[in-house]
Amino acid sequence: MFERCREVIAAGSSVVIFPEGTRGKPEAMKPWKPGAFELAKETDIAVLPIAIQGTATALPAKGVRIGAARIRMTVLPAIGVEEVRRLSVEQLGELARSKVAAFMAAEPWPPPKR
Repeated sequence: MFERCREVIAAGSSVVIFPEGTRGKPEAMKPWKPGAFELAKETDIAVLPIAIQGTATALPAKGVRIGAARIRMTVLPAIGVEEVRRLSVEQLGELARSKVAAFMAAEPWPPPKR
């Protein structure tokens, strides 16, 4: 899979990688796998963290049927190439994960009823 990602990046396109690797419980992020961040360092590209919220009813972890859901996807500020170069794979993954986690904690979805 990563060989194809390298080809796509070399051709000037972007790739999307879900670093949790699988669906988990909606209220907690699972640990992130390092592959996306290894690829970013290897190909010298920025990382664009994306927070995806509200997917629990769309495709439950044990389910195969797609259900109705109100989903929000928020593109967060990029982690630039200079920072990607400076950080280790582990530090880069933790930085991206912490940005997504902080956003999701500050901006719950759906918004709490008032």
